[in-house]
Amino acid sequence: MAGDAVAAGVLVGAGTSLIMMPAVVAATSGIDPRDAGVASGLINMCRQLGAALGLAALVTVATTGTGHSDGSGNAAVVDGDRTAFHALAALSLLGTGPALLLRTAQDDEGRPQPPDAA
Repeated sequence: MAGDAVAAGVLVGAGTSLIMMPAVVAATSGIDPRDAGVASGLINMCRQLGAALGLAALVTVATTGTGHSDGSGNAAVVDGDRTAFHALAALSLLGTGPALLLRTAQDDEGRPQPPDAA
């Protein structure tokens, strides 16, 4: 049982690590330097809002899994948590795939270029 939580936690960590930098680079590519502060604030606000909504969805999945469990007491809670971790791991895998496929245009020296310069 602990292996399920650890495996899902590793997948979530890896998925988050792989998606965050490409997302920030994509969101700030081509931004005028004088708008960088606004773009950064918007990215951080969206990240926190997404985390809050994601946590709410995860708690809903865990609660539903607990309610539909055949066990009782702590066993039911563990079943609900396992369901939530499996759902989160699946979503992380779905998010990691597109992140690995993203490519940036590069100039002759290998530096990333804004989308309109490619």
